[in-house]
Amino acid sequence: MDILDEAIVKQLLKDAKTTYRQLSKDLDISLGTVNKRIKRLEKEDVIQKYSIVADYEKLGYSVEVLIFLKISQAKFDELSKEILKSENVHIIFNMTGDWDAIILARFKEKQELSKFVKWLQKSPYVKESNTRLIFETLRR
Repeated sequence: MDILDEAIVKQLLKDAKTTYRQLSKDLDISLGTVNKRIKRLEKEDVIQKYSIVADYEKLGYSVEVLIFLKISQAKFDELSKEILKSENVHIIFNMTGDWDAIILARFKEKQELSKFVKWLQKSPYVKESNTRLIFETLRR
């Protein structure tokens, strides 16, 4: 991956709807070069998918939380497969430090959150959990 590939990826990270024509113009390269490079970046899995950033509040998900977990030894993979079945879970981070994992989840109502946390705490793989409400999300 060279500096031109990085420039293409950075532009697409800002706006995944950027057209090949616009990339060609912005980066002062031919349309064919843009096409070939993006196809290669997709094939090499540098570009894995194109997505949007949604306003979850407007979609009715007013309860956004981080759930910190301490997990029984070597059970992250098994537990994460079960957790990811929930449509409310958006990301799970496997990490070092005081906590083994952090879940980013969004719920429409506090009752949904309560039910999910109680389900988590019943898991034989979860030793401890700590839920934090997110007040505001800032993006670059």
